[in-house]
Amino acid sequence: MMGTVAFDQIFNFYLKDQLAFPASMNGLLKAGFGILSLGVNITLGRAIIQRKWLNFH
Repeated sequence: MMGTVAFDQIFNFYLKDQLAFPASMNGLLKAGFGILSLGVNITLGRAIIQRKWLNFH
């Protein structure tokens, strides 16, 4: 948990200080990546199940 919090804080600092993004842009980036990762996981999960790449036996 400490690693997750530390990464989150460093990422926030990097976006605000180095790239001069406002705090609202930070939230939008995180939300966008969350939605993107959800879509990719759903798409790949369905592809794996439909092609029967996994054996549950």
